[in-house]
Amino acid sequence: MKKRKHRASAYHRIMMLSACLLIGLSWSCNDDLEKEDNGGKGNEETRTITLPVNLSFTPITETKAVTRPVKPGSELEKAGFHYELEVTSSTTADTLSAPDTKAVPTQLKNVVALLFGETTGKYKGKATVSGTVTAESDLLLDFTVNTTTDTSYRLVVIANDNAAENSYASSPVLSSFQDTYAKFLEVKMTNTMMTRTKDEDVPYVGSITGISMEGASSVLAVPLYRMLAKVRVIINNFSIKGGGAFNSQKLVNIGVYLFGTSNAYNGSGSITTLAENIVSPNGDYASNDQIYYVGENIQSYSVTSVTDRCLDKAPNATYLRLITNQSNNTNTSPSVGEEYITSGGVYFMYYIFLGNGSVSDFSVRRNTNYTITVNIDGTLEGQRQQAQTDKRIEVVSNEVHAGLNIGKFGGAVEFPAEVGDPGNKIAGYYTKDLLIEPNTIRTTAKDNVEKIWSNSTTQLQTQARRYWDPTYTVAFMDKTADLAYDYCYNLTLGSVAKGTWYLPTQAQLGAIWGILQGIQEDSSYANYSAFAEDTYWSATENAANAWTIKLSNGHVRNDTGKSDRYHVRCVRDL
Repeated sequence: MKKRKHRASAYHRIMMLSACLLIGLSWSCNDDLEKEDNGGKGNEETRTITLPVNLSFTPITETKAVTRPVKPGSELEKAGFHYELEVTSSTTADTLSAPDTKAVPTQLKNVVALLFGETTGKYKGKATVSGTVTAESDLLLDFTVNTTTDTSYRLVVIANDNAAENSYASSPVLSSFQDTYAKFLEVKMTNTMMTRTKDEDVPYVGSITGISMEGASSVLAVPLYRMLAKVRVIINNFSIKGGGAFNSQKLVNIGVYLFGTSNAYNGSGSITTLAENIVSPNGDYASNDQIYYVGENIQSYSVTSVTDRCLDKAPNATYLRLITNQSNNTNTSPSVGEEYITSGGVYFMYYIFLGNGSVSDFSVRRNTNYTITVNIDGTLEGQRQQAQTDKRIEVVSNEVHAGLNIGKFGGAVEFPAEVGDPGNKIAGYYTKDLLIEPNTIRTTAKDNVEKIWSNSTTQLQTQARRYWDPTYTVAFMDKTADLAYDYCYNLTLGSVAKGTWYLPTQAQLGAIWGILQGIQEDSSYANYSAFAEDTYWSATENAANAWTIKLSNGHVRNDTGKSDRYHVRCVRDL
């Protein structure tokens, strides 16, 4: 604890009124007053102690980070990542656009000093200073305290910058406070600080311990620290080819605006913030340059990779969420390998966690400036791909997935029992691109539609074209309600008329099996590749039976009883 010899002429003497009037430094005892512990303060023997103090300031810690495209040839690029978040120190971030740190206050107002027993934590007294106080100057604080139990004290000083447009340091909760130090640690400001844009509006708080019962003969240096963290987010570049532009930003899981802290007042310490002290600010901000003032949120998680800095691994940590505009991805003329999308689009959410640069540090500390400069670019497809393995990117889609173009193909007259056997006889052709229906459950989960082909053994198809010509199979199928044909006939996905979708022929179902492994290995086709590892119906008959293919292994059968229940996946012409 730094002490400085004081000069009496420089003191401002502040006398605090209590239940009884004290003269000088004399002892007094009032036997008529009931002795009680009122919120941690005692009404026993009392005395006035004088504390000469000097309120000083220390530099504010600077932490800077930047999101940028990954370096060519880096391990991140090889792993498929398109951007990285790099935390840099102020000495290595000279190329970043960073805010100027405001000079420390020269004048203070609303100075409130609280005295607590260092061991018991009991409230001992309060002193307030009217008017302004010059920083780094000496002043005297007088407290009326009881003399039992405690032999040393903790002093807490709260003050506003004189340029502040508010009086948070003299809020009613502080002016009436007479409780324990533990209760002081629960005293908070209101969330109106979220709307502030000036450093001057943030109160300063400091605390020292080890103050003698006899007061102090030398000046007590009380360093004051800004009680909140300042987070500045600069959207420097946000360009996703084919995707949406920057829409808004939001800081989530911010700490409560507490005057006191169980950690050090300078922002250091490792005591984790309680979960109930995690709150979210109101609203999203469209600004490209946004400043937040937030309470401390001390968090540490056991992670070893930057991609683990995500909500799953750090649920209570403070993070920046960036949201893009929704891109319009309508595509009614898809090329082979593309989707038919009738409406809707996608937008992205990026999660950037704060900290000091260590992979496992997620803490936001008081008296610290955090500057995040955002550079995100690339392609829509690149962002989609990174989102598949990087939980710091989330894709939100309301696209209407209405078919995947798998291309043109020929038609088979005969289709042997085992795909790939020699002797296939190819005749005729089919010249239209074929769209396959999305997964029938309409998510990335396995197909869930199973139907009966027919309850009759009557043969409906006699011509060889039944193997490849859907116009023929559609005309000669059992059209009874709730059968395989009926399910496809009534499908209007993509805002098409009934009858547009149909059950694939044997040749078409074989084509689907042929491309199945390819689309299952590419997660961008997850909306189409979740075929059940089971048997699927074709529209092609074989006398009293029908042709099927087991898509888990490509096994083809022509003797499947039509009254059996198997999976259905529809197709349509483009």
